[in-house]
Order: sequence, then C-alpha cells, then structure tokens
Amino acid sequence: MAPVVARAVGRGTGAELATVFEQTPHRIAQLHDTAVEITRSPRTYHSSVPLREEAADTERHADACHVTAYATADTAAGALPGAVA
Repeated sequence: MAPVVARAVGRGTGAELATVFEQTPHRIAQLHDTAVEITRSPRTYHSSVPLREEAADTERHADACHVTAYATADTAAGALPGAVA
C-alpha cells in the first residue's frame, strides 16, 4: 500500500501551485521505485490559520475548523500531513 499525503489548498499560492505540490511527491516516489497517493481536501481555504482560537473572523474560523477535522481524519487513516498551498 502506497503512503498517503493529505493536501489542503488555500487562496494564497493555492490552485496555481497545487499541481506542483501534488506532482512533486509522485516524482520523488518514482525516482525511488515506489508510489505515493495524494488526497486533497474538497475545500479551498481562505486562510491557513492553524488554531481555531487565533481565527478572528467567521471565514477563517470555519477554515480552521474544517482543516483541523480534515487533517485529523486523514492522519487517523494513515496519511502523512501535507502543506496548505
């Protein structure tokens, strides 16, 4: 079974770099004669604020809650945490 890397995409460098962030682990794995699986959160985040308590407005608060739940569920399923692009 291939390792799984969980990805979240934000509005910062987001969508235009998401493909690069997803292709890179595949290429590195290929160079080592192995495979990797990438999962991506279905949500595009407004912010990458890691803690709900630090999120001042409702969009950032909702993002923080969602990314926390997404990362927790994926890591519980064995995924390696990726970065928010």
